[in-house]
Amino acid sequence: MKLDALNIDLIIQLQAQSPQISSLISYLSTTPQQLQHPRIRNKFRLVNCVLLVSKKKKKEPFNATNLRIHVDASIGFYIALYIHLTFLHLGFS
Repeated sequence: MKLDALNIDLIIQLQAQSPQISSLISYLSTTPQQLQHPRIRNKFRLVNCVLLVSKKKKKEPFNATNLRIHVDASIGFYIALYIHLTFLHLGFS
């Protein structure tokens, strides 16, 4: 994968490559909301049917100020590596 820009499109692509997150996205997009497990329904939502988000504060409702992009450990590591390489690591000793 090329290190062009850290943007929403890249995060969506990384979420699609993660087996756990992609199965959760397909579950949320194909199962009617009434039939979804309450734990999953209350914890996760899809933005534009492709971006998996969760709540920052569990007791508050889903709104624009209470959203967090959901990533697993491998995506988090990739993002940290990207930030390190592009902003902090100049390659000089």
